[in-house]
Order: sequence, then C-alpha cells, then structure tokens
Amino acid sequence: IEAIDNNMRDIILQPGDCCFIDNYRAVHGRKPFTANYDGYDRWLKRLNITRDLRKSQKMRAKPLSRVIL
Repeated sequence: IEAIDNNMRDIILQPGDCCFIDNYRAVHGRKPFTANYDGYDRWLKRLNITRDLRKSQKMRAKPLSRVIL
C-alpha cells in the first residue's frame, strides 16, 4: 500500500477530455465528492476494450455482436 500511496497522481480532466486506463498496468480510483445535481457534476462512463473478441463471446448480447452486456 505504501508503494501505491507514494506513486499516486491526480489526473484533472477538462470538459470533453477522455482518459483510458489499462487495468493490467495501473491501479486507479476516484476521490469521493458530493454531487450538486446541477448539470456540472462529473460524469463517468465505462468502456471495455479487448484484443481478442473470442474471449468475450459469452458476455455479448449476440454471438456476432461487439456489445458486451
């Protein structure tokens, strides 16, 4: 845990910015915040990327789909 604490970095994104994190290379998290629900709160979206679609076949909506549910 000390190694993680000593190497933590803040990434500050501006509106329209996008940040991709490779879960096999990095540990990541978010600091807590209180939402204002005013349209200016942070909005996070998850995206999963795979190098081999065959490994995700059981999780996809249809066998030929690229969308994982």
